[in-house]
Amino acid sequence: MQSRGRWVLLGLLAASAAGCEKPPPPATSTSVAVSASAPSGPSAPPAASASAPATAAAEAGAAPAVTATPEAPGPMIPKVVLKKVYTGEQEQEGWPQYEYTGLPAAADDGSKVAVVEERDGWGHTKTPGIRILDATGKSVGWFALVPPGRSPANEATATKMEPTFQGLVKKANDELAKTTWLALSSPPATTRMDGKSFRATVNVGPVALRMSFLSEDDYKGRVVPEAMSIVNSKTSSLTTIDTATWAAKARCATPSFKVVGLNEKARIAVFHQQLGTTSHACDGVAVPHDWRVVKF
Repeated sequence: MQSRGRWVLLGLLAASAAGCEKPPPPATSTSVAVSASAPSGPSAPPAASASAPATAAAEAGAAPAVTATPEAPGPMIPKVVLKKVYTGEQEQEGWPQYEYTGLPAAADDGSKVAVVEERDGWGHTKTPGIRILDATGKSVGWFALVPPGRSPANEATATKMEPTFQGLVKKANDELAKTTWLALSSPPATTRMDGKSFRATVNVGPVALRMSFLSEDDYKGRVVPEAMSIVNSKTSSLTTIDTATWAAKARCATPSFKVVGLNEKARIAVFHQQLGTTSHACDGVAVPHDWRVVKF
């Protein structure tokens, strides 16, 4: 009995000593989940995780996920989605409604750009698709999202054509998936009078696009700038853009001009020259889109 009591007493003393020991410090983690998203168009493309998943990082006590800033968006893959097969809206003219994410975009090496284009023929019939342009602005790919011919007359016809629409969407997405893309940014311009000219400046990261117009009305009317250049943060000129031949020509239509976007990493800028909002002249002849691509 004495021997047994001695062992019980020793066991109690050991347990007490163990309870007095300090618990080991919690494991720490220095990993941070970094999400690179590039908003463009109606919505932003899905975020691409650049490290451990957020849930795993949270369990390890890591800092919250950090999202890339719009000035420095990370690589992504643009995508087209068939949102609605048939709409009764006049704007769609019976064609499906599509959703575009990550467009317009530039290849990370600056070799090409991808844009959404809706051709407009007589009667405002839109033919949506994805246009691929090289670094000189030359079209190197066209992926129509609707088949040739008239649009579906009713919802039943459109529903039967859905496999065709989805097939065209797949072709466009397969082409986009072949390239690593970066988003084109086009933040609001800062404007001021500069002598006799009205100047608009678009800042994207370390570069700035400078455009000069004869008047503020010309700027608001989206007329092609009389002078345009791209400079870096040290105000050193990177390139001067000759816009003398950019004015759209048509017998009867109001020209319009806009900055599609820039990407300082790909060192590329994209512009769009169009005729009015209806995309065709009063003579009923469809006017093609005029894209301008500038490397700097």
